[in-house]
Amino acid sequence: MSTAAAAISPTTDTSLQAYLTQQAQNAAADKAASSSTTASATKLGSNFNTFIKILTTQLQHQDPTSATDPNQFTQELVQFAGVEQQLGTNTKLDQLLNLQKSSNGTIGALSYIGKYVEAASNGQVAVQSGQAEIGYNLKLPASAVAITVQDSTGKTVATLKGSVSNGLNYVTWDGKDSDGNQLPDGGYNFTLVAKNIDGTAQTVADTRVIGKVTGVTTNSDGTTNLSVGNGVIVKTSDVDAAYDQGNLPASTVSAS
Repeated sequence: MSTAAAAISPTTDTSLQAYLTQQAQNAAADKAASSSTTASATKLGSNFNTFIKILTTQLQHQDPTSATDPNQFTQELVQFAGVEQQLGTNTKLDQLLNLQKSSNGTIGALSYIGKYVEAASNGQVAVQSGQAEIGYNLKLPASAVAITVQDSTGKTVATLKGSVSNGLNYVTWDGKDSDGNQLPDGGYNFTLVAKNIDGTAQTVADTRVIGKVTGVTTNSDGTTNLSVGNGVIVKTSDVDAAYDQGNLPASTVSAS
């Protein structure tokens, strides 16, 4: 064996041990952080090739007159297998946690079925049984509040006048268009413009949808969504209040 080849052996062996130690530390860190192990498992698969290359290089450059103890290779393989097993355990724990979250979220959300919920709106309103209710929060009293309702094609179907008191306000829409025609139940979009007493525009960041919960959906991440009429979805985390039909918040009634 050449002098150069002999000189590589201790360096390669040190690299292999450092590599295994690093993989064990990474797996322990993943477990301590309770983070998703999908990326770690993928990385382990790619790193296995690196492990094999280091191991093969060590075998190629070992001193034939003083071969590496086979027990050492066995320990290295067992160590790597232990890292792989630990990552697999972390993956199973993540799956169990997600299942528990989904189960708890679904059971809790089922109590909303048939109830009316008030939740943060992304600009959608649900017409149910021929009417819909919109909520909004004014920081200051306004001189005028105009609510423009559009259908799924972007066509304006109604323009409503809202109440102007500071604080929470609610407006009930009769579900009719500007010509008095009853529109079908489902989801519609709305925009709200408020003017202050001095005529300047007031930004209204807090708008809400109020509707009857007709369905529950559990997401893969453990969160739960509520169906409020056809095509309108709200997150359970966005629900601010729940009502029985006879206890809905008082509102102004606005025809288009």
